[in-house]
Amino acid sequence: MTRNPINIAIAAALVSVLALAGCKKNDDTAAAPIATTPTVDTMPTTPTVATTAMAATAGVVSLDFGTAVGADKKISAPADTFKPTDTVYAAVTTMTSDASATVP
Repeated sequence: MTRNPINIAIAAALVSVLALAGCKKNDDTAAAPIATTPTVDTMPTTPTVATTAMAATAGVVSLDFGTAVGADKKISAPADTFKPTDTVYAAVTTMTSDASATVP
């Protein structure tokens, strides 16, 4: 069976048109309202100060791997190479900027 090169070209063009149509981006910028600068008359006469508390931040201090976990939920048998049959445990040590905050 001989394939006609024109049929292959038409099929490739059809696939590329469908791919481009599927990747079309929605243009929602026309529906967005235009922001205007308030005039002097609508500005508040007294400045407002935000009084919200700053959120506590959390971060990872260390990530330990091993084959056993102790009662304190820390790695009791650290390891950096494992066999396919080993059970691998990971312990994440975290810290927060707020001493009263807890990281689950």
